[in-house]
Amino acid sequence: MTHLIWSTSGAHTKAVAPFGGKQGLFSPNPFAFAFPTTQFPVLVDTCASITTVSMTRQKTAAGELFDHPWLLDADGRPTRDPSVMERPTERGSLMLLGGAESGHKGFGLALMVEALTQGLSGFGRRDAPTRWGANVYLQLIDPDAFAGRAAALEQMDFLAEQCHANEPIDPSNPVRLPGEQASRNIERHRRDGVPVSASTVATLRHWAEKLGVSDSLLS
Repeated sequence: MTHLIWSTSGAHTKAVAPFGGKQGLFSPNPFAFAFPTTQFPVLVDTCASITTVSMTRQKTAAGELFDHPWLLDADGRPTRDPSVMERPTERGSLMLLGGAESGHKGFGLALMVEALTQGLSGFGRRDAPTRWGANVYLQLIDPDAFAGRAAALEQMDFLAEQCHANEPIDPSNPVRLPGEQASRNIERHRRDGVPVSASTVATLRHWAEKLGVSDSLLS
């Protein structure tokens, strides 16, 4: 059993402004950690910003607004408009986790990722600010080097049980641990297949035909 900590940053991506600023400086700086229980792995995957660059591009392409003001325009004002990220000039930025009121928390997480990735590697924004690529930090923790695997599982199982036993605000929506739904989805997709949108299937078939690759898995 291994505990995993992972984070990454990209010097070429300047999509997230520091708290109090209005010019993109960081990438969304995703980070993740995972640990096992006897029932399912707990998988936490998040980032220092509320939303992501890819989601803003999807929303822009679809002509949709975000449900909440999760971005900042070029003047640092909260906005729901994802197209502020696509402007060649006066470009906006992604709002930090914590929003306009508590974005200092997301700022701290962004700085942590920067220190673990670009700081420890000694190479990053200072050296190649426009080159595509990412700096990655990965840590694997063996519980046997601490209290032992059995003790770690007992503690994590107890924690999961306590989360599940917590009285929910909405009885129809009980507390769910991150990774729990993913485990159920994996089981369902292995049994029933993976649903893919019609537009994605059309794109995959186009490229399969162009590259001479069988598209039998798409049927």
